[in-house]
Amino acid sequence: MSERRAFSTIRTLMNRNAMLYPDKPALKEVEGSRVLTYQGMKERAETGWGNALRGLGAKKRGSRRHTQSRNSFEYMESAINYTETPG
Repeated sequence: MSERRAFSTIRTLMNRNAMLYPDKPALKEVEGSRVLTYQGMKERAETGWGNALRGLGAKKRGSRRHTQSRNSFEYMESAINYTETPG
């Protein structure tokens, strides 16, 4: 990649990586065998937690949330999607 592109959120970084490296691992379990590619992570983030948060009335601007979770794929999906929740 000849040009360094800035990103403003974890979501924009993930979108860029899904475009450039769709089949490369984004997350690997330490104690387990799950591997999630950048494209797979993008798809999960777009369809899972974000829809649930929007369904509960979460908004991007002015909303606050607390997530208590172990380090997990699901936690990362939540963090990535919440940055794109429309407001």
